[in-house]
Amino acid sequence: MRAAVVIGVDKVDKGLPPLQAAASGAAEVAEWLRRSDYEVILISDQEGPVTRNAIFDAVTLLIQKGTVEQLVIYFAGHGFLKGPLDEYWLLSRTPIDPSEAVNVTYSAAAIRYRGIPRIIFISDACRVTPQSNIHAGITGGSIVPNLEPSRRSAEIDFYYATQPGDPAHERTATEAECAHGLFTKELINAHKAAPQEALLTIGNREYVRNDWLKEIMEDRVSILSETISLRLSQLPDVQIQIRNGYIALNEDNHGNHPKSSLPNDLPNSTNNDTSDIAHNRFPKHTISTPQPRSAGTVKWGASKETFHRQGLNSRAAPLSRQDIIIKDAARTGKYFEERLNLLKKVEQALPSKEEALGFNYETRITCIGDSFIELSFGAGIKPKSWTQNFGRTYHFNLVGQASQIAVRFSDGTGMLLPVIHEFACTIVRHEGRTLSVSYSWLRGQEPRLGELRAEVLSAATLGLLTPSRSSAQGLAQRLRRFKRYDPILGLVAALAYTLAGDAAGASSVRTYMLRDLRVDLFDSWLLGCGDKGFPIYPSLPLLAQSWTFLDVFNIPFPEELKQLHRVAGFWTVFEAESMSRVIKLATESPAKGP
Repeated sequence: MRAAVVIGVDKVDKGLPPLQAAASGAAEVAEWLRRSDYEVILISDQEGPVTRNAIFDAVTLLIQKGTVEQLVIYFAGHGFLKGPLDEYWLLSRTPIDPSEAVNVTYSAAAIRYRGIPRIIFISDACRVTPQSNIHAGITGGSIVPNLEPSRRSAEIDFYYATQPGDPAHERTATEAECAHGLFTKELINAHKAAPQEALLTIGNREYVRNDWLKEIMEDRVSILSETISLRLSQLPDVQIQIRNGYIALNEDNHGNHPKSSLPNDLPNSTNNDTSDIAHNRFPKHTISTPQPRSAGTVKWGASKETFHRQGLNSRAAPLSRQDIIIKDAARTGKYFEERLNLLKKVEQALPSKEEALGFNYETRITCIGDSFIELSFGAGIKPKSWTQNFGRTYHFNLVGQASQIAVRFSDGTGMLLPVIHEFACTIVRHEGRTLSVSYSWLRGQEPRLGELRAEVLSAATLGLLTPSRSSAQGLAQRLRRFKRYDPILGLVAALAYTLAGDAAGASSVRTYMLRDLRVDLFDSWLLGCGDKGFPIYPSLPLLAQSWTFLDVFNIPFPEELKQLHRVAGFWTVFEAESMSRVIKLATESPAKGP
């Protein structure tokens, strides 16, 4: 069966203007989906305040039915981004009750492992940065029940009304209000009298293909948005993972279906691609979804056979368009171009192999665009000297293969970073924000790697990566061509695999990095299904998105560390008041993981 939870919220409790068409738009979507034989639960503030508990109960009911094969979760209302991959929907009691919001990022990650094979998120909401401290304090919560994870991960399509933008470059609230409902209107219209090349025929019914929707929605909304002078952020962000997917039936201009049959016509293994990969099944000797871990448990993930087929150990192949990890919208955006140019300048200023020889490959850390006001060293690090060039660089001897260091910037915020033998760490800051963290092998680096790194990190920090299996594998294959590539790019590949629901791919990245570095980085250990067989550095996630998966994967982890205050963004940057605890953690005994 097909089911949908449709949510519309015109008014939140404080601080944001009421919307005019969120609730009525949700009602229109509910009726539209019912015409395609969805069982619909409509929750809107036309009937009273919308609560997270009501949405949670609706989603739980549908999951526990055990018969839902395709689930749509639609939201119209106010939303915002705390960071590039940290998205929230605001409900009626927000922000007075900081928990009365939907943590979209966490909910999407969790519902992937709840037994429903196809899930579609549709969000006709703003993606603006919080307008005040009261909104920045919203914590939100999940709408997905805490159940035993399914062994089969879902395919998920995401339909966002706008592109995510850098938090400093979002459009105004007035522009957001003008755009509201535009995406929903065009999504429904795209299902009326669609051309033959847009149709997917199942049984005797014609559906509108998701890949065609992606192209047409980007074109239609972009053109319409120009009539109300919207900027780049009104370009839709459509992410397709479902193979042979669709949302609804093709209709004529009167809402009727040109063809009809019994509604029990979802794609299944008898009439579609039956390969393990196409249906997100892994071979019987692997486990495709992370399980709770504790001391002594066997690691979950993919076997060596799966690594060779899917991950970094696979043979490099020419990259097709869908393999590109950076969204097309990024390459035409001025903010991406500005950031890319800045990071390219940094790459050109990094020390060459000949310059590294003068320091006998001493491990080092450099800050560009800011300064360190405090450095706190982990075990095995012996400070030696500092030099000033493009930025201030600190050199030190490292006993062992890796350690960690806590750094505090001029504004009091800071980070906990891994220190890796014969690698130079470079941090790029701009206007009080961390734009890039990178690691260069001191025995020599190919220029092409620097170019790739500048592109990928520019897109990542602006929320412009494509989270699909093919794009993650494309990046992994490119990295494989370099000796001692930047481990940060490995973390980005592992994150892309994880966001696409490919546990085996993320695990393969970890295996390759372990072989290369002989140390486990926290994020690759977490995302790559690791056990406790290696030292883990640093003691906390380096990527902000990785914190979400501590709960999704049921990782035992100190609650006090989860509650440390962090700055919104792609990287884990801690607020000034949390740095004393981070410094203590850095200087304690060697990291061993949770």
